[in-house]
Amino acid sequence: VGALRERAQDAATFALRLDVPEELPSLSAALETAVYYIALEALTNIEKHAQAQNCAILLSLSEQDSSFIGGNLQLHIEDVGRGLSPHRGSGLGLLSMRGRAAEVGGTCLIEPSPHCGLQVIAHLPLTAEQEISTLHARYMGTKGRVSTQMKQMGQY
Repeated sequence: VGALRERAQDAATFALRLDVPEELPSLSAALETAVYYIALEALTNIEKHAQAQNCAILLSLSEQDSSFIGGNLQLHIEDVGRGLSPHRGSGLGLLSMRGRAAEVGGTCLIEPSPHCGLQVIAHLPLTAEQEISTLHARYMGTKGRVSTQMKQMGQY
């Protein structure tokens, strides 16, 4: 997410809005890499081809379960540009975004935006390892706060 924020600040040819949840689970290196490079490729395509004035990147978690178990990370990138030319084939950039998503067991849809322009929507599953790590961190954080409070109260 930090690298995406830096990249958002470097967008010189269009206004870029980055919307990320306050709390994200700990992501595997493979998932972080997939998110970053899908977003980077989409932004590169917007700069080179879209002639867009605005772009938004939304990173969200599925609503299946508030603890992220069995959930998905969704990366949604939308520009207000000229969209894909009907005469243009699927270039390497579009293929690489789909490939990055597939590498982590996800999907990547690239289609016209309902608002004009293009949208990239990647659904990337959270792995059991990530989910367990997140739950463990939450538990340990809670346990640590309780222990500290009990020590301060002289009960520990």
